[in-house]
Amino acid sequence: MITSKEEPRGAANDLTDGAGGANLDKVREILFGGQMREVERRLARLEERLLKETQDLKEDVKQRLGALETFARQEAVSLADQLKGERAERLESAGTLERRHTALDEQLSKGQRELRQQILEQHQRLSDDMRHKIGEVLASPIERC
Repeated sequence: MITSKEEPRGAANDLTDGAGGANLDKVREILFGGQMREVERRLARLEERLLKETQDLKEDVKQRLGALETFARQEAVSLADQLKGERAERLESAGTLERRHTALDEQLSKGQRELRQQILEQHQRLSDDMRHKIGEVLASPIERC
């Protein structure tokens, strides 16, 4: 009886010569051929599926990147427009403040001129009144007690 560790002497001799190698290939084909073809078919289908999924994934990533780029561009344009609007508002506000400042400055100058004019006129009236009173006092007879 042959154990699993021992090989028959005739089989060992068959493996070493060329015809035995061909026979061994035939035996392998008979024993494992169907399974090998099935494994090869399954591997081929798996490879095709992986290639298709890889291609689909590439297309999906490409599409998403395109959408992201479009969104980023739109946001950049929107922010630029918003900044332009805010800058225009600030410039307009600054112009309004400058006009108000100028108007207040002019109003203050006008008020100062009017006040100076009133002070001058009051001064002239008081001076005239004092001269007149001094003249009256000097012209009136002095009463002796």
